[in-house]
Amino acid sequence: MNFNFGTEFTPASSTLAGETPMRMNLYLLTRTDDVDYDEASAMVVAAVELWPARGIAAASHAAEPDSVWTSPNHSTCDLIGTAAEGIAPRVLLVDVKGA
Repeated sequence: MNFNFGTEFTPASSTLAGETPMRMNLYLLTRTDDVDYDEASAMVVAAVELWPARGIAAASHAAEPDSVWTSPNHSTCDLIGTAAEGIAPRVLLVDVKGA
């Protein structure tokens, strides 16, 4: 399954000539604890692996403590597909309660 969010990726200047950028996986992170108004209940993250996906989620959403996204006790992190070529590691979609 591939998703294309219309984002172009320009490799960083440190990329070696001829190097192919790594293709990102897509992860669905879903909270398993109670979600308050104006807090994220789920997000889709592009990342190489599961643990970096959790870190990206925690760093991107300041409304909740980092542990909400980094701890398996508070959220799930499921591989849902592969991002289109050129998608950089980042949060692609956030579901916010009440928004």
